[in-house]
Amino acid sequence: MGVEGAGSHIYVLGEAEEPDGYVKIGLHYGKPRATGRDGLSAGNWRQLTALHHHQLPEDTVRWHEFVIHKHLEPWQKKGEWFDVRPLLSAPGAWGDLLDRAFRREVPGGATVDLGASGHQLLGIRIVRRRPPREIVANCSCGFELPAVRTTLPAVYEHFLKDHVRRVAT
Repeated sequence: MGVEGAGSHIYVLGEAEEPDGYVKIGLHYGKPRATGRDGLSAGNWRQLTALHHHQLPEDTVRWHEFVIHKHLEPWQKKGEWFDVRPLLSAPGAWGDLLDRAFRREVPGGATVDLGASGHQLLGIRIVRRRPPREIVANCSCGFELPAVRTTLPAVYEHFLKDHVRRVAT
């Protein structure tokens, strides 16, 4: 996906001295940078370099990052650092890997619970990032779960626990 303009994107960073090392998969709002985002290299004596920027809509970029991280948990090392280079379909095919991880199609990837039959989580949108934060979860039944002043993981858990489990019983 394009990376030229400002916007929101998921980035893949690697340490310049470690071409086979772990990568950091994170998100950034604004213009893509060669080293991820401001302050990211603080505390790291190695130089970080951007391997890929995956541009996405601002309201759903956090949802994409969340699903990718959850699906790639078997390869997670610490925080947002993953040992996923062996999963690339071709050298440098980071966009393909991110797409497959979002679709939950990486062999050996963790299952991402999206609900039950008739009540599948279609996605989570961040309507307003600044406080008071507004996040909306959309269900396949047409229900929208709005949440104010919360986090995306909290909305995800609330959707599964309070909407899906309640309507399933």
